[in-house]
Amino acid sequence: MVWKRIVKINRFYPSSKTCNSCGWINQGLKLSDRDWTCKCGETHDRDINASKNILKEGLKIFGQGLSNTKVERKSDFSNKAHSMKPETH
Repeated sequence: MVWKRIVKINRFYPSSKTCNSCGWINQGLKLSDRDWTCKCGETHDRDINASKNILKEGLKIFGQGLSNTKVERKSDFSNKAHSMKPETH
C-alpha cells in the first residue's frame, strides 16, 4: 500500500510568476505567456516553473509544521478529477 501526504498551499500563491531560481516575481506575466525570462537570466517554461515552485512551497509548509495534512491511500485518488483551481475548467 502506498501512502501520500497532501499539503495545501495558498490558491493565490504566484507559482507561475515566481522565478524558482532567485525568487523574483514577474508581476507583468500574462496567462498567454508560456515562456519567460527572469531578471537573473533564467528562462522558464510557465508550467515547469510553477510545478517546481509548488513543490518547494509545499515542502516549506510541511517542514514548518504549518499545514493541516491529510494522509490517503493511493487508491483514494483513482477515478477522481482533482483540481486546485476549479476556474480553469
